[in-house]
Amino acid sequence: MITDRQTNFVYLSDQLKEKHLSFYYQLTSILNECGIAYDLLTNTRDIWCRDYMPVQFSEHDFLCYNFDPDYLKPKKYADKRTDPESVCKLMGIPVRKSKLKLDGGNLVKGENCIIVTDKIFTENLGLRMSEIRLVSEKKKAEMILFLKTLFKVDTVIVVPRMLNDNYGHADGMLRIYNADTILVNDYQVGPYQSNEQNKRVKELFQILKSNFKEVIRIPFFEVNRRGREGDYVADGCYINYLQVGNTAIIPIFDMPEDDRARDVFRKLFNSVRCIDSREISEYGGVINCATWNIKS
Repeated sequence: MITDRQTNFVYLSDQLKEKHLSFYYQLTSILNECGIAYDLLTNTRDIWCRDYMPVQFSEHDFLCYNFDPDYLKPKKYADKRTDPESVCKLMGIPVRKSKLKLDGGNLVKGENCIIVTDKIFTENLGLRMSEIRLVSEKKKAEMILFLKTLFKVDTVIVVPRMLNDNYGHADGMLRIYNADTILVNDYQVGPYQSNEQNKRVKELFQILKSNFKEVIRIPFFEVNRRGREGDYVADGCYINYLQVGNTAIIPIFDMPEDDRARDVFRKLFNSVRCIDSREISEYGGVINCATWNIKS
């Protein structure tokens, strides 16, 4: 698979320009300043192109999965379902197809590793997230083997979905920095959280520490506020940055944590740019969600 570090081109949904013009101009100005080429995807239904666009394996090899997310099933979201195959056809990109149910935001890629949340089990077995305990170890093992074969990797890491996470996307939790290092939200365990959330946080860090030599905590400030469409806002989710080559474009939210996040990322990347992302975080996602970066 092509990793973020290997990419050099960014696509944005035409809906981003239409519905969030100020953010679009901010982002494209940064891309221009960094010398990163970009273009618009046409015939899209919402701005979150990461979720529906295919996975790139090489310059001319793209895999389309079954984009049928649980969070778009309500009738009020019927007009937000993008057909990725039609978008790719308009772009002249031939794609392979898989029956795997997946949202692109729930696929964090490394050189020989992928990370997904346990939503991958329930979504592909036709279960609700509350029924995760019904998934047998045998079924989990079969799914992991299938993912290894499909994505041509040796390692598949499945992490627990956090509570109050409407989407179950791994890219809102963590990112692979390199084969030895993982970046992850600075989740805390404490009496102010439910026992179930504390359990999931502990399990998450146990899994990461057993798979990576270094676990770097990225500032994270969860804002328990619902946005204009009823979903929790993504303010404080710095981990949902865009990486193109050695450049990281990180979201900021006019919060005290912005400076700390900036400092952490400047130690990790050669070039770091910041963008006020409150215009789109109001709708539950940030920069990685709203971009699709490839190697052209």
